[in-house]
Amino acid sequence: MLDNDLSKDIAKALRIFDYDIYHIDEPEVLGLSADSSDQEIFKWCNTNGRVWITHDIDTRKKHAADLKASKISVLWVRGHPESSATWTLFKLIVRWMDLFQQKLINAHGAIHYRITRGEKGLIFVWAEHPYDYPKSSKQ
Repeated sequence: MLDNDLSKDIAKALRIFDYDIYHIDEPEVLGLSADSSDQEIFKWCNTNGRVWITHDIDTRKKHAADLKASKISVLWVRGHPESSATWTLFKLIVRWMDLFQQKLINAHGAIHYRITRGEKGLIFVWAEHPYDYPKSSKQ
């Protein structure tokens, strides 16, 4: 489920390629709207077995404990707010979506990853289950 800080067009484009993804402000996402609180989003994602894809990095700092307690997987999309932000963020999501999806399939619980324009691309942030931590991670 894409958060309201990402364009609806990203979800629409990904659905063309058979991704089961919706924007928070689309009618298919019943019970949520662009004004939904972060806690409502966490609960909805948990209840509906959805991953939250967001560009709102401040939420990660503000609601770290709530996110972990809600046991939902999150993909944090990093990028600069610029005139071509939708296109830039779309390219980032497309580039890393398959790898993130594979990590979700293999995960033993909720996982959080971040994607960036840098060389590292998909970066581990947090996992509910120790088996999901990267082998090189010392967390």
